[in-house]
Amino acid sequence: MFNKMELRQEEKIVDVYRENSRAELTRCITAVNRLLERVCLLKELWPEVTVLENIIQQSQKLFSFSVSVPQMQLSAFLERLLG
Repeated sequence: MFNKMELRQEEKIVDVYRENSRAELTRCITAVNRLLERVCLLKELWPEVTVLENIIQQSQKLFSFSVSVPQMQLSAFLERLLG
């Protein structure tokens, strides 16, 4: 069955242990940017909440990753950020 499956031009099978999907990476960065914006607003209201500062620091750490970071490494980081 799988050998008959055709992939569209923009789709390809990704080895998540060695590479990432650029589309998924873009979605991830967009989502974390929105999270970061909201957390920064909350931090202005409640500066004493240290968890908000931790989320900000971890979110910014994500932006320092190489664009070639493997999908699984990115997923593990997101689990720690959101967990």
